[in-house]
Amino acid sequence: MTDAYARKEHDTVYLRVERFLMERPETRNSDRLLFYYFLTEAYQHLNLEEKYEKVPHPAVALQAFWEVLEAAPDKSTVKRTRARIQNTERRLLPTDPDVLKRRKLRAEDIHSWTQEPLPQGEKTNA
Repeated sequence: MTDAYARKEHDTVYLRVERFLMERPETRNSDRLLFYYFLTEAYQHLNLEEKYEKVPHPAVALQAFWEVLEAAPDKSTVKRTRARIQNTERRLLPTDPDVLKRRKLRAEDIHSWTQEPLPQGEKTNA
């Protein structure tokens, strides 16, 4: 994989997340599955079969996996981008009602936690 390809892919994480959410609706419900498609796409661009064709498979499995991880964007970046599209922009929402419910409850918990006043006697550094 070239450095130009890596930069291009890094610059377009948003577009790639959006594409996977549109083309594969099941990824709207699972960050793990969404990241799997990023890894699959990175693997396809690395041509690892050619690079390791003469090396026994068990000897290269972890090295190949590492190269795929290095080529893909960070999982947390993919997750935050999906959350931005779904939670902030309110587009390409989960298709599973249970996932919607869990995410809504989690968001309410976080909101209530961040909105609570400080205990008596504590001051902010603001």
